[in-house]
Amino acid sequence: LYVDPAARFGGVSDALLRWLEDAARGEGLTRLLLTSTLTAQRFYRARGYLPDGDPVAGLGVTTGQPMAKRLDA
Repeated sequence: LYVDPAARFGGVSDALLRWLEDAARGEGLTRLLLTSTLTAQRFYRARGYLPDGDPVAGLGVTTGQPMAKRLDA
C-alpha cells in the first residue's frame, strides 16, 4: 500500500486498506499478511496488524517487517 506523499493524512491510506480488507472478507479470507516498512509499521499497528515473524530484507539496505491481521467475519 503506497500513497503519494502529497495525499498523506487525508484518509486515502485508510480508505484503501479498508477496501482491501473488505474485498478479502468478501473472498472468504480470514487473515491478511503484509510486509511493512519501518515507517509504515505504526500505521498498520494502529489498524490491528501485528508483527508476524522476523524482519526480512527489503529494497537496498532497508528491512521489512512481516505483519498479519485476523479478519472478522
